[in-house]
Amino acid sequence: MRTIRTLAALAATAVGLTAALALVPHSPAIAAPGAVTWSDDFNGPAGAAPDASKWRYDIGGGGWGNNELQYYTNSTRNAALDGNGNLVITARRENPSGYSCWYGSC
Repeated sequence: MRTIRTLAALAATAVGLTAALALVPHSPAIAAPGAVTWSDDFNGPAGAAPDASKWRYDIGGGGWGNNELQYYTNSTRNAALDGNGNLVITARRENPSGYSCWYGSC
């Protein structure tokens, strides 16, 4: 008798779980992507600066609140297109213009 009750309880639980799972709304695994709002393909000749209508330079070296130890420049030696659709950013250890930063020579 106990076995019949156990089997009946298991069957009722299985039916209940199946009904509960059937009522859960299915959502897509991946949401549809939204529209592109901004992009830049970096199309241009090698050595050219990035498009000035989309990009600007922050120039200076005063630490800017977090004591950065570098000077930012607008030179295409540091940021230029490579002619293959890429923007190449290069950090250089140099100070050709003798810039001063908050801690001394940049």
